[in-house]
Amino acid sequence: MKTDSISVIKHNKYSVSKIDSILNLELFKKSDFNKVGYTRINCVGYGTSGIAYLFWSDKSKTFVQKFEYLDNYKSSLKKYYPILIKDSVFFNFYKNNNEKLKNESVLRFKYDSQKTNPKTVSTGYISRAHSCHRKFKIKTTVSEFSKEFDLFDIEEFDSKKNLASNRTKEEMEKWKERNWELESDSIYENHPKKNINFGVNNNLTIVEWDKIISDFITELESENKFELIKTE
Repeated sequence: MKTDSISVIKHNKYSVSKIDSILNLELFKKSDFNKVGYTRINCVGYGTSGIAYLFWSDKSKTFVQKFEYLDNYKSSLKKYYPILIKDSVFFNFYKNNNEKLKNESVLRFKYDSQKTNPKTVSTGYISRAHSCHRKFKIKTTVSEFSKEFDLFDIEEFDSKKNLASNRTKEEMEKWKERNWELESDSIYENHPKKNINFGVNNNLTIVEWDKIISDFITELESENKFELIKTE
């Protein structure tokens, strides 16, 4: 695992996998613990950002440590001191729901294309280049679990289309002149596309886990629990 991690760092020196690579090394260093894992969110936009929380347990105690990487890889990885916690949100949640977590998958953002183009007879799918992905990874003495999903796929509406629909007709004409994609004249109206899979996705166990983890982290952050490890 150590060799794989080093090669990943070398191969992905300037990629969104940097946090994963560093955490893989952390996983290796802490392999004497009973359980090790992490959750992270990577976002790609006009630049990249990543934030992750490493968890490990030695049966009687559980710790969490924060990692952060920002500014399109121009800044170094920020590491925070580990915190001792009472765990009910990470290893315990996985233990109680592991079969569902292994078998479930978040479905892609799906919409009824007939609402935007009556001539079509099938549904369409949307993906977003500038999006954020949630990942969970756990390694125990007997098993390993890894799964991630696009946070855009659990949204109810395509909010970017909503913003695009607020543009003036003059702006939209310029889009046409440049051959930019225009799906129909209804884009002028304030009717973003609705995700048909919203209800199904938001009833999945992994999405519930994402919400529980998010609330847990928000509480720790609001209490200023994480202390940055300063480097020279």
